[in-house]
Amino acid sequence: MTGLANDLASMIPLAILVAGALTLLMSEVFLTTDRRGYQAGFTVAAALVAALAAVAIPPAGRVFGGQAVVDSFSAFVTATVCAALALSALVGAPWLYARGAERGEFYALALFAAAGMARLACANDLVDAYIAI
Repeated sequence: MTGLANDLASMIPLAILVAGALTLLMSEVFLTTDRRGYQAGFTVAAALVAALAAVAIPPAGRVFGGQAVVDSFSAFVTATVCAALALSALVGAPWLYARGAERGEFYALALFAAAGMARLACANDLVDAYIAI
């Protein structure tokens, strides 16, 4: 792969996290019952798929004109962040259920935050780091 295809392929783990967050937000809008137990499982699944994608995709080096670097360190950080996200979703689900505060916004915000942290691991200049934060 060359050019833009290589750049976009290196950002697949971030796209998985953002797509998962948007899916949770849209399901929350159209949800008519109080049953939200699937949201924690969906968050864990999205985090695990993103972690596997980060590890499976070969390092692309400098992407987007040198503003980001996708290497083994950024893959490690992305996998670590996704593992922490999965654990926090598993721990947070019973806590939210016990307090009657089970909402999809919690999980969507966690997925967006994980995408930002993974993007920060790839940042190569201050503007990109500022955008990631």
